[in-house]
Amino acid sequence: MPIKPPPVKYLRIVNAIQSRIEDGTYPVGTKVPSEADLVREFGVSRATVVRSLELLRQQGWLEGQQGVGRIVLDRPSTPGRRVPKALRAMFAAEDPATVTLLSVVTVPAPIRAAATLDVPTGTPVVIRRRLVAAAQLGPVELSTVYTRAEVAGALAGRRLVADDLLHHVAQRTATAADHIAVHITARRPHPAEATLLKVDRRDCLTTVLLRALSRGRPVLAVDAVIATNRRPLDAVFPAM
Repeated sequence: MPIKPPPVKYLRIVNAIQSRIEDGTYPVGTKVPSEADLVREFGVSRATVVRSLELLRQQGWLEGQQGVGRIVLDRPSTPGRRVPKALRAMFAAEDPATVTLLSVVTVPAPIRAAATLDVPTGTPVVIRRRLVAAAQLGPVELSTVYTRAEVAGALAGRRLVADDLLHHVAQRTATAADHIAVHITARRPHPAEATLLKVDRRDCLTTVLLRALSRGRPVLAVDAVIATNRRPLDAVFPAM
């Protein structure tokens, strides 16, 4: 059975509360709605609401006060963590020196694509499959790009995209991503992956799922397997 990507419903709540703080709907020093109110408004579980509020607290948007509730703080002055360059590069322009476009198809969404884009199975989506190589190393990444129907036209062509994928989509559809959700796991390669990446079936691959979200809604995703022995994913984050 395909592994279903983690849900992104909590990001819809995060985005909504951030927007309401920024536009003054929730002024500094006031309380945000209760967990029960947010559960009713967004139609999600209490655990999802709690996760959203905790993320906002960690990022400096809210402060919990015993007996009072969650209080709005001033907009954080420090920037949030950014996606590491090694991961953000998976949305980069398709350089003909390194990228081979294997296929581009518009199909009813299979289970993996439907779960990734948060659409019903069978919804038309564009699936773009690519093999990425590195100089002197050979193939290092096999990636599949999924796009929703409303932005599919921007990536449905069979030519390499000569621009950052997110910028390319935003310029052509007016759909701009405001968050990127990252999910990283590891597994052994399937036979076809082992052949394309030239790895042994016993090797371990890193799997990276990047979903570009617009107001909490996935519009584009890169689903990649990486030959980690040839291209490790190194990143540095701020400690505070």
